[in-house]
Amino acid sequence: MRTDAKSIETKVSSISDEEYGKIGVTKFKSKQEDFKLLIFTFKMEHTDAVTNREV
Repeated sequence: MRTDAKSIETKVSSISDEEYGKIGVTKFKSKQEDFKLLIFTFKMEHTDAVTNREV
């Protein structure tokens, strides 16, 4: 019987000057430090043992 190999990774980091420039915030007084970049990675191998998956 196979089992799922899965991993979850989450990374939060500051945005770069270039990324901040692309946001286009004009109506609010904000600083670059007010924004963060969130990267969420979820990996799961296929298996016939799982009959239902909700993401």
